[in-house]
Amino acid sequence: MAPLSSLLLAASLAGAAETPETIKVVTFNAAGIPLVHPRLGARLQGSGKAIADGGFDIAGLQELWRDKDSASLAAASGLPHAARLHRRLAFRTGLTILSRWPIVRTEERAFSTVRPSLRHLFQGETVPSKGFLFARIATPWGELDAYDAHTLADYRETKYRLLRLTELFELAEGVLELSPDRPFVILGDLNSGHGDREYDLFLDLLGLSDPCAPKGLEACGDPRRAKRIDHALVPGRLAANAARVFDDSLSDHSGYAVQLPRALLSSRAKPDPARRAAALRAVVEETSAAIERLEGEGRRASWIPFYGAFVSARYARQAARLKAVRERAASARR
Repeated sequence: MAPLSSLLLAASLAGAAETPETIKVVTFNAAGIPLVHPRLGARLQGSGKAIADGGFDIAGLQELWRDKDSASLAAASGLPHAARLHRRLAFRTGLTILSRWPIVRTEERAFSTVRPSLRHLFQGETVPSKGFLFARIATPWGELDAYDAHTLADYRETKYRLLRLTELFELAEGVLELSPDRPFVILGDLNSGHGDREYDLFLDLLGLSDPCAPKGLEACGDPRRAKRIDHALVPGRLAANAARVFDDSLSDHSGYAVQLPRALLSSRAKPDPARRAAALRAVVEETSAAIERLEGEGRRASWIPFYGAFVSARYARQAARLKAVRERAASARR
């Protein structure tokens, strides 16, 4: 019996054009926080139309917190297949992957970091989970694993670099678990970029290249920020055309598109052993330092009536999760 993915792909391509020369992917943060981001309905329609007009085959979307918003954008995009875990009581991760071709497997994972405090309630950090969405897509070239990720953002008064490092480590380990010896592409708003320690370590963990920054030199840019934080990443040193796309009125983020050559289907995660070992050592050392700080701050705050107990419990919970991450990194080193 033919594999399910082959049957689904044959049905979807019946009467369609011949196999494409490239696969066009795009990553885009749609800025979809209800009551916070303005003109949400009109922007979602415009974003979907921009995906359709651009002829994209796969789209990794972030900050689509409501199912109806995801469905609205998907309908306007013309892409018939979607990966999304529907919201029940929680907001989940706000991630959606759209595809021209059938999706044969889907999984979503939330990062283990404790959500930030109520100070960021209206920036989309406190209630939802940050994490990644995985979709295995039956392309005309064969199956391709697509990842869509969103990590914690920084704010003027608070920086979350260490927590982002643990999130990117969990993403890297998830890719190695779900896509061993398989081609993949990682799309998403990683809230960090070239020159940021956590981002550079992430590239080393998987041996990734950034088509928007060949040889480490920024080519796409982001006029709204000092540094580009939205990415489309591939394993190895694959040469691919990349560009900033979409009208600035659609979101407070830019979209980034990459035309992936057929060689992607022969690419695998093969990180340089020395660079990966150094990155894993950095994860262990930095989580150890963070655990020590959290435990010390918890002890110092414990004497304050009521509030001290709350803070101490929160720090203890975060420290426990960081210890689990540290153990995973230490195990990977071994």
